[in-house]
Amino acid sequence: EICNSLNLGVVGIFDKAKGQDLAINAMPKILKIFPNAKLNIWGDKEGGFKRVIHKLVKSLNLDNSVVFHGFEKNSNQYKDMDILLMCSRCEGFGRVTVEAMQRGIPVIGLNTGGTSELVKDGFNGYLFNSIQEIPSKLSLLLESKEHYNHIRRNAYTESRSMYSVTQYCKSVEDFICQIYSL
Repeated sequence: EICNSLNLGVVGIFDKAKGQDLAINAMPKILKIFPNAKLNIWGDKEGGFKRVIHKLVKSLNLDNSVVFHGFEKNSNQYKDMDILLMCSRCEGFGRVTVEAMQRGIPVIGLNTGGTSELVKDGFNGYLFNSIQEIPSKLSLLLESKEHYNHIRRNAYTESRSMYSVTQYCKSVEDFICQIYSL
């Protein structure tokens, strides 16, 4: 095992579309394989979905395994995160995914939308199609310290080269030039 504790993270406003419930529902099976795993949830939004996910944690008896951190302004949520779970049901570009990868944090993400464009399964992270796959994807990622570090390096290197400020500005400039040349 790579570490005695495993810090999984979910980042996003509390909304069904962001999929915090998927990560919470996966935790009982994750804990069977990684008994010291913690699911850290950053984000907030008052309303019905917040009550739903808090009730879900209680009903699954996960009070000691799920930690709600609230909203974090300064990207401190990535400080102690080992793996980001991106469970968003319809993510656009995936800023949180890129932020994690640019810090060398591998992403295990739902195979949909922008997440499936950013995460290359088995190269810089892993993709899942249902929550039943999350524990096996975690096991693949954590099969050895060398493999975990290889995926981390790929995530870091690719995200830095593809999504740097310089690269972003060049892409915008190229797009504008393309529009004007039509």
